Amino acid sequence: MSNLLTGLKIAILALLVPTMASAGGYGGRGPDAGDERYGCYVSFFKYRDGRGPELTRFGPEQIYDLDDLHYRHGEDLDGDVLSVATGPGTWIELFDHKGFKVSLYRIGPDSAVNLRSKIVDSYRITCKPPRYW
Repeated sequence: MSNLLTGLKIAILALLVPTMASAGGYGGRGPDAGDERYGCYVSFFKYRDGRGPELTRFGPEQIYDLDDLHYRHGEDLDGDVLSVATGPGTWIELFDHKGFKVSLYRIGPDSAVNLRSKIVDSYRITCKPPRYW
């Protein structure tokens, strides 16, 4: 009888614990389905193919200078991002130089992209298609 109760408790717990959302094919976690930002997020990774330290940001958001952001272990993102994954309702534009000076990449929804080099210095996340693309 106690084995049955233990199994039942585990089954109920498994239903209550939210599952991890995949960030565009990489291992980042998106917001829960009840969150108003659901689907509008970007995960930044230090290495290609979604590997290494990661930071997930929710949109809409614009960051003037990546010096202000840090991976989970504390290292700056500035000039140190080699892959990006977007949620299903996300558009991001990545720039060289702080202040959105030189557009490098425009990445649409549900994408996993390896960047050519570590020169991203600022970005804009939108939760609907930008008019100017």
